[in-house]
Amino acid sequence: MANIEISKRTGERNIDSTRIDFLYEEVLLYYETDGRDFSGYNLNKNPFLTKLEDKLQFKLVDDMKKVQKGNPDFFYFKKSKDSKIESWSFHLRNAIAHNRIFKKKDSEALILEDVFNSDLSMYAEVSSFEKLKSIITEIKKSYKKDENN
Repeated sequence: MANIEISKRTGERNIDSTRIDFLYEEVLLYYETDGRDFSGYNLNKNPFLTKLEDKLQFKLVDDMKKVQKGNPDFFYFKKSKDSKIESWSFHLRNAIAHNRIFKKKDSEALILEDVFNSDLSMYAEVSSFEKLKSIITEIKKSYKKDENN
C-alpha cells in the first residue's frame, strides 16, 4: 500500500447541507436499515458492476495493498463483508458517519477515508461530489433493476 497519511479532521464543514442530506439518506440510512439485503449484489449472479464501472468510469478495488494516491474515482477498501458492494457501502457509511470526507484544495475533488484501529480501511479520491452521487445512485438503481430480472 502506498504511504498515505490519514487526514486530520477539523470542526469545519467540508460539504454543504444538501450534500450531507443526500449522503445521509442514500448511504447511511440505506446501510443502517434493519432487514436490508445485499444478496442481490452477488457479482457472480449479478454482473452489473463491471458494466457500471466502465459506463461511469470508476473502480471499486477491494484490496488496500493496491492503493495508489492520485487515481481519481478509484475506491480502495478492505473487503469486510460477503459482497464487494456491501463492503464498499460499509466503508462509505463509516466515512460519512465519522467525518472523513475532505475537499481537496482548489478543486471539486473529494477524499473519503475509513479508519479502523489507526489504519486506513478505505481510501478514495473522487473527482467531484456529482460523480460520487451518480456512482451511489446508479449502483442502487442498477441493483434494484437487475435483482428483479
